[in-house]
Amino acid sequence: MRHASISPDTKPTSTSVREIVLAGMIVRAAFLSLGS
Repeated sequence: MRHASISPDTKPTSTSVREIVLAGMIVRAAFLSLGS
């Protein structure tokens, strides 16, 4: 699975939005892990 998670060389704007979404998912996963 080759997914470009951090590619500022291609699209910095899209990467920013994607990074925010990814960060939110990671935070949620961390909270769930801690809660569970």
